[in-house]
Amino acid sequence: MNKTLLLLLACSCAAPLVAAQSRDALTPQAENDSLAIAEQLYAQARSASTSPDAKPQLYRRAAELFSDFIRRYPRSAQRTRALYYQAMCYEALREQQSSLSLLKKLADSCAGSGKRDDYAASAAYRYASLASQQKRWSEAERYYDLAIELSARPALSQDAAYRLGRAQMMQGKYAQAEKSFTGLIAQPAGLRSEIYQSALYLLSQVKVSQGEPRAAYGHLVTLLSLRDLNPKLEGPATLQAARLASQLNLPDESQRYYDRLSRMPSMGEYAGEAQLQYLTMLLRNKEYRKIAEIGRVALPEISNKEKSALRYMIIGQAYMELKDYANAAEAFRNACEDQPEGVRGADAMYRLILCTLQCSGADFLKLAAAYLQRFAVPGSETADLPCTNLVRMMYADRLMTSDVSEAARQFDAINIQRLPKSVQANAYYRKAWTAMQGSDYDPLPSLDEFVKIFPQDERMPEVLAMRGIALAGQKKADEALKDFDRVIKEYPNSAAVATCLQQAAQVCAANNRSARMKDYYQALVNLKQTVTPQALAEANYAIAGYYVKEEPAQAVPYYEEAARQDPRNYEELSRYYLVICHFRLQQYDELRQSLDELEHKFPERYKAVPAAVFRWCGWMCYQKGDHASSAKYLTGAVERSPKESYTTDKGEAAERPKVDGLVWKTLARAYLELGEYQKGYEASERYLEQVTQPYPRAEGMRDAALLLVGLGRTQEARQLCADAIKLGIDGPIKSSVFLALGDSYYAEKNYREAAAHYGRTANIVSDKDLKPLSLYKIVCALKKDGKDGEALQYEENLRKEFPNWTPPERVRRMMEESSE
Repeated sequence: MNKTLLLLLACSCAAPLVAAQSRDALTPQAENDSLAIAEQLYAQARSASTSPDAKPQLYRRAAELFSDFIRRYPRSAQRTRALYYQAMCYEALREQQSSLSLLKKLADSCAGSGKRDDYAASAAYRYASLASQQKRWSEAERYYDLAIELSARPALSQDAAYRLGRAQMMQGKYAQAEKSFTGLIAQPAGLRSEIYQSALYLLSQVKVSQGEPRAAYGHLVTLLSLRDLNPKLEGPATLQAARLASQLNLPDESQRYYDRLSRMPSMGEYAGEAQLQYLTMLLRNKEYRKIAEIGRVALPEISNKEKSALRYMIIGQAYMELKDYANAAEAFRNACEDQPEGVRGADAMYRLILCTLQCSGADFLKLAAAYLQRFAVPGSETADLPCTNLVRMMYADRLMTSDVSEAARQFDAINIQRLPKSVQANAYYRKAWTAMQGSDYDPLPSLDEFVKIFPQDERMPEVLAMRGIALAGQKKADEALKDFDRVIKEYPNSAAVATCLQQAAQVCAANNRSARMKDYYQALVNLKQTVTPQALAEANYAIAGYYVKEEPAQAVPYYEEAARQDPRNYEELSRYYLVICHFRLQQYDELRQSLDELEHKFPERYKAVPAAVFRWCGWMCYQKGDHASSAKYLTGAVERSPKESYTTDKGEAAERPKVDGLVWKTLARAYLELGEYQKGYEASERYLEQVTQPYPRAEGMRDAALLLVGLGRTQEARQLCADAIKLGIDGPIKSSVFLALGDSYYAEKNYREAAAHYGRTANIVSDKDLKPLSLYKIVCALKKDGKDGEALQYEENLRKEFPNWTPPERVRRMMEESSE
């Protein structure tokens, strides 16, 4: 330091100012020396050789000297210089607020002056830079602009213009930013290379923000064609160019920039992201084969797992489009590994499940269950995703054939509104169907929604039928019938018509609307569509049931049809009621056939046939000479009759079938004709226990006597006949008793006595049944007694009066056996 400066420094520190007169004379020199001293101290403080401990004191003293200079020389031309350095001293001392205040004061003081001042420009630039660091972009913009206004140095102006554009970008003032950057690159001569390149890069970003990707891409192409391109810009610019080329559907250029990026060691981590952009473009252009080719080679690493998962998703989607489901599944599995949770994870696993179904489907249930366990957790962000609901629906679909109750539970958990519109109808339909298979869920809400939302769906008739069935199950008969009738009337050609007719008939049957039930079933029988034999059998059986009481003839063909169409379920009951119908119609032959068929095929049901049926049938069989059948059916009548209590001859209480006398009487006669005398005698005893009137009783006693004859108990037989005669009877019955007496003697081979009793009848009666019988018997007795001539006389009378008569088999057999 020269002597003059040392002297001035010393004076400034210790001596008062000299008189005004002498100061004025020394002003130019003193002003320069004062500023020089402050600058010297400032330079010494900045020197690397100065001890760090001494620096703060030197900066502080320099700041004081700059301040003193400004105070002493307010109009000095060097005032802006002093202010700027004073601000730099405070900045070095980390007194930021003081520094900013001075910088702002300096810049503002020169604003609008029309003069250029590099110190004021530097102050404005410095203040703007500090404002930028604090993200006070509006102030930064103002003071960068002021720096350009005040600067006389092109380098500073260019740098401030670049930073001005950046501040404008940060505020979204893209038009102003574009103007700033365009102004810079329009005159590249003299412009620093790094500013030119940075301005080009940021201008491309402005164009992206303005929605002009093509213009942005053009600036990047210009930038990337420079030979001296800054390596720090090359990577981001190449990445952005690759992305924009993909966006602009320029696959070759995108691939070229992707290749360039992959060769940059510093951009290795971005190569995968650039590839992701390229794959996105290829997917958008449906170039699935190119994507598949990329997917088959080693993929550059993407550290961001979310983006890595997205890349696998794109590759998997391409494989799916190419129907290469195995490779697609592998890609989606990798996506799941990269992002196992969240929305992306749910989507990846959903697509993995779809591919599994397309391959073999073997692991579907396992995968679907795992998906639901992970992503269907209530309250999670994935619980109600469309794909979650779709997986649940597919899972429920698969369970419909193996575990319908679990399928119903899964369908009930689906939020159908979150499913694609294309599958919502299926979801409502299947949800309702599974609900109808059990009782835990109500199918009506789903069916109501289907009817309301999908009126044109081809399954509408079936859905209405299902809703009708559900309503019927909830005892809402009228509403159910409305749905059934709607299907019958509006969809007459639908396969659901048969179901609706059947169900409507069942509803009417359950609600005692028999006439309407019959009409529905009749319509089902007449339906010109394929109807299951089971449904037709049900209809025919129900119609027959409607007619069976009042119009049994009408019921017969329906019972026959029911038995034919569904033998397993309806033949047994139909055959039973056919017996009842034929009985009510008094159709002997048909009744016999129906009884025989029922006994042969359904012996247990045969046992349930009422006694009255057997009674009538047995009696008719006897009238027609079928004594074996008569005995069989009359015995059946006895077995099926209720019991009654009575007191025996010995005074003991006992029970016996409560059967009217005609049954016992006819049964005794049938057994007589069959030669089963013991059974017949027991039946005759039952008959005699019930009758007290002389003639019926005498008739019964005669039958009992004939049976006793058959048993060889002739003495008892004659006693019964004698008792019968004592009843005071007359006419044919008395004559038949004499015939019985004759039989008792004939059985003992006392042919003379037999002929005598036969003759009493033969000579006096004219009954068309008794007369020939008595003539035949007396002929036999006379012949056996050796009176052939007399026998011949009676024989001629028999042939003359009854030329076509033949003896009953029992009588012929008895007469022949007694002669042996």
